[in-house]
Amino acid sequence: MRLVTAATVLAVALTATGARAQDHDPAAAESLFRGAKASEQRGDYKKACAQFAESQRLDPAAGTLLNEADCEEHIGAVASAWGHYTEARDQLSKADDRLPFALQRIAALEKRVPHLVVRLPTGAPSGTRVARGNVEIGAAALGVPLAVDPGSIAITVTVPGQPPITTNVTVAEGETKEVTLDLVGGPSTPAQPQTAPTPGQPADQSTAPSSSSDSKRTLGFVVGGVGVAGLVVGAVTGIMAMGDASTFKNDCGSNGACQHQSGVDAASAGKTASTLSTIGFIGGAAITGVGVYLVLSSGPSAPATRVGATPLPGGGGLSFGGSF
Repeated sequence: MRLVTAATVLAVALTATGARAQDHDPAAAESLFRGAKASEQRGDYKKACAQFAESQRLDPAAGTLLNEADCEEHIGAVASAWGHYTEARDQLSKADDRLPFALQRIAALEKRVPHLVVRLPTGAPSGTRVARGNVEIGAAALGVPLAVDPGSIAITVTVPGQPPITTNVTVAEGETKEVTLDLVGGPSTPAQPQTAPTPGQPADQSTAPSSSSDSKRTLGFVVGGVGVAGLVVGAVTGIMAMGDASTFKNDCGSNGACQHQSGVDAASAGKTASTLSTIGFIGGAAITGVGVYLVLSSGPSAPATRVGATPLPGGGGLSFGGSF
């Protein structure tokens, strides 16, 4: 059994070594390095950076990293340059004369590197995945300021069972930007089933009226109250007019010849009271009607109410009716 296990481990090691050998090509790496330097001399830094990166992949070396980082600085990829300078620093010995240059560039870029903080909203479904460009952001990296190159960054969030949603975020040098992703199109909360009310129990009427309906109803009650006050004034002055009319009739008779001053005063006061009663009833009824309209039009919860004015001798009367 031990022999089989040893043979298996040896086979895996040989396979891994063979894979690394296929990627290791010092000659091609050297050609790419020289091509990158030529591209830099022509001012084509974007092509030079790609060539340096491929040379580094085929034959990793601290010197190639330093050149790649310097190239990335020229195209504004300050986070990538900072990362490659840091990687080269870790590979250089303390006696290497290139170390001071790496340390100087790392310190200079620290202040320029932007950072992006990506968060998922509370309650995001399990299995939701987030990627920055082609690089997936693991759960441990969410909420952490990550060094990024300045410019437009595509952030893609994928909710299980839903198409991916991509958001473009722009960050500037030295900026730290926080983004909480919006899971638009994510799974919706299933509707709760409607249960029939038990016998003797009223149906659920938990839907609250809107604030505008409440305000309109309140205004209607206030206006209606003013109108009712006018009707009360009309009723009171109407009763007073009826009393003055009785005094005038008893003292002055049908021919209008008053025997006492009280009859004359009753005639004058009766006319004034009758006028006020008419104004009170007409104005009060109109204002009350406006109030009733506001209450009725504010929502279905308002009672259906009818208000009317009824003429009476010397004034008028008030009638109410409604269903609640």
